[in-house]
Amino acid sequence: MEIIDVQIHEPAPEADWTFDAASRVQLGVELTLAQMNAVGVSGALLTTSRPEYVSEAIRQYPQRFACLEEWERGPGDPQTEELLSEMRKQTGTLGTRLLASWPPENAERLRDGSYHSFFSAAEKLDIPVALFVSGVLSAALPIAQAYPNLTLVIDHFGHMQPPFQERGTTPLDEVDELLKLAACPNVFVKISGGPTLSFDPYPYNDLKAPISRIIEAFGPSRLMWGSDITRINGVFRCPAISEDDFRMTDDYPGKHDYAESLYYLLHHYDLSNADKEAIFGGSLRRAFRWNPTG
Repeated sequence: MEIIDVQIHEPAPEADWTFDAASRVQLGVELTLAQMNAVGVSGALLTTSRPEYVSEAIRQYPQRFACLEEWERGPGDPQTEELLSEMRKQTGTLGTRLLASWPPENAERLRDGSYHSFFSAAEKLDIPVALFVSGVLSAALPIAQAYPNLTLVIDHFGHMQPPFQERGTTPLDEVDELLKLAACPNVFVKISGGPTLSFDPYPYNDLKAPISRIIEAFGPSRLMWGSDITRINGVFRCPAISEDDFRMTDDYPGKHDYAESLYYLLHHYDLSNADKEAIFGGSLRRAFRWNPTG
């Protein structure tokens, strides 16, 4: 069965790299591929602020990598439609990603309609949008309703994600808010970062009830598994949050490895083969129109 990871970033090993930039990019690509091969992942969507890494991965392995380009322009940019159109023409670029609740001021812009031109242009151009709304999940429903022909993919269940956000006091505590979006056929959900939200060891049994509700409400055809494992392991770099590196430690709450991020869902839920084919690749192929031949 094909398994595609809907979200990973550039890996950042703990060891400092003292050689040239080109070899670092090459190292990142090969480390990513090695991790995927080790657990049986066929392909991945890359999300990163380092375009050279994405370009090299797609150039070398076009059947295994594609990307979502993060939208870094402010709301109301007069060139929004033109820029989105050009972005979609780039080899391997399947859509865009909006960090709509980070930094925090973006959340208010999301609610007051400042991103109208962005969503309108994406809908017009038929460009899927991955939407990071952790902390302001309720803002997603009006957007989904206002742009019914826009494919929206909710990042990480729409929930707060460690280490830069505090998880709730119970696993997937905003699941009722997320389920409201199930009535909108244009909305997909990334089942990504799940283990970070669990208070139990592998296989994270406290996630089973809420995730089962999500599967029942949306159906496997609108759900996409993802690991976001590069947020969990190695050195995490996020210039939008801090100029300093964040080094993961052994006592980090929710820390887990790549295999655990995949196998808890693949092997511990009552899913048919057809359900698994949808959640672990088919839904992603359909939503982002990624041709299996590359």
